[in-house]
Amino acid sequence: MVLNTLLANELTAVNQNMIHSDMCENWRTITEKAIQETRKKWRN
Repeated sequence: MVLNTLLANELTAVNQNMIHSDMCENWRTITEKAIQETRKKWRN
């Protein structure tokens, strides 16, 4: 019973880390695109 709880907690932590990693990657991509678009508009 204790082992199952420990394993479930560990798997939950791993999944949360993977989700946060994906969110950070997407956030960087969105931010970079926004910066590029802003720079293009300021140049014109």
